[in-house]
Amino acid sequence: MAQRTVISQVVLILAALICGTGVWLVVQLTETSEVTLGVDVLPAGVDPEVELHYEPRQVQVRFSYPAAEALKMRSDNFFVEVDFSDLKHRIGRRLEDTGDRTLSRDMVRDTVDARALNIQPVDLLTPQVSWEARLRHAPAKIRPVVTGEPASGYTFDPEDAVIDGPAEMTVLLTTEREEEFQASEEDHLELETEPLDVTDRSGLVRESVQVIFPEGVSPLPGEENRARTVVVDIVEATATRRLSGVPVQYEFVYAGEGLRAELDPPEVDVLVTGRTSAVEQLTAEDIAFSLYGVSEQPGESREVAVETRILDTGLRPLIYRVETEPQTVLVRILPENGEEPEQEGNTGTP
Repeated sequence: MAQRTVISQVVLILAALICGTGVWLVVQLTETSEVTLGVDVLPAGVDPEVELHYEPRQVQVRFSYPAAEALKMRSDNFFVEVDFSDLKHRIGRRLEDTGDRTLSRDMVRDTVDARALNIQPVDLLTPQVSWEARLRHAPAKIRPVVTGEPASGYTFDPEDAVIDGPAEMTVLLTTEREEEFQASEEDHLELETEPLDVTDRSGLVRESVQVIFPEGVSPLPGEENRARTVVVDIVEATATRRLSGVPVQYEFVYAGEGLRAELDPPEVDVLVTGRTSAVEQLTAEDIAFSLYGVSEQPGESREVAVETRILDTGLRPLIYRVETEPQTVLVRILPENGEEPEQEGNTGTP
């Protein structure tokens, strides 16, 4: 009888413990508490070309949570994520801007699966963050690339190819690393165009080609059209021709009556450099000489530089250089019908 009494007491005690534990668990699971934590604000979606500054870096968030999850209510288990993915296009050509972002409960993130644990943000005591941002950028020069062999008899200098108008310069967006590198350099960044092929072409070529943007740089928002107009003048090839034995004449400043000029040598070779067709077309009759500067008195003499000019005005722009061999001639002034008079002390030179 006594043994049954002891067993009954043990059963009652166990039942009481189980009931108490159950009640405690129910209370823990159903009772909620609130706490306010300082939570970090973290930006999301920021382009590498955007330099962003924002305040505050931390905001106060009030949470509701089951009492059983009190140990998880630490600041480092939560953060507020703010989407800044639109800044690059919002700033655009202005290159810098400022603004505010309103914060809401759905921006609160966690690392503890808060939804499953019924941990909920109730309110953000700091309603917004203020930001200022700029696009990392650098000036750049666009260099046209021209390739290919032009039509027969024509040539071009790749260095003479140009970008039409002021579009030769542009502004590029850069990453932080590229911006730091550029800050240490004095020269502009240089971009190249896709090659413009001028095979078998001649004359003035104007054509739209794409600009190549290497890794680390990109165009400004709204300037994604990378095309530029390249201009290159494909001209006739240059040729040099020698005209031998071209007679030279002295030009008297005055009438020169009763006088004549004797030249040594009386003929020179003329070397002409210019467009091939113009050089081939040129004859001795198209060349004139300007020789003057000797005192127009019998017995005077002087070595005079041979100056040339092209008579055909249509050929002049196509002739780049005219030289003579020799470059000077000796001019003696003599009576028209006689020999040089003898003069005491006359050296024959000025």
